[in-house]
Amino acid sequence: MKRFILLALAATSVASFSASADVWSRLKTTPATKYDVGRIYLDIAAPYMTEQLQGEKIKHTKYRVKKIESVTTGGRLGFKFSFEAKEKYIKKDDCAVFLAASKRILPSDKMISDIWPDLSDSSKKKIAEEFVFEADLVNKDTGDILVKCRI
Repeated sequence: MKRFILLALAATSVASFSASADVWSRLKTTPATKYDVGRIYLDIAAPYMTEQLQGEKIKHTKYRVKKIESVTTGGRLGFKFSFEAKEKYIKKDDCAVFLAASKRILPSDKMISDIWPDLSDSSKKKIAEEFVFEADLVNKDTGDILVKCRI
């Protein structure tokens, strides 16, 4: 009886390993699109940027960086920045300042070239023009989003 159980377990393990190998083989033959590569790059970059910038004061404002996330909007890729301040300092007019500054800084030509090195210069320029920038202005005390800024 013990041998039968051991043989059944061994057969199950071999079948499971074989099925697992088949899945890996299929994954290796399924190509990722350049869009997928860009999305993954931004998904990895956003938490890293958050780690590096979280809590940093934004010059000449009462805001600090809270979080940076990757976003997909209308099929376009980009970043959403969350900035926090006390409620009394948060104004709708701040959106234009933050979005313009974000657009100047990111995406740099280097970042686009790193993600999509084989694209033409005109394609890279088009991506830079259509890159999504969003910002949320967050109440530092409650965590509530008071203003959503979108380009």
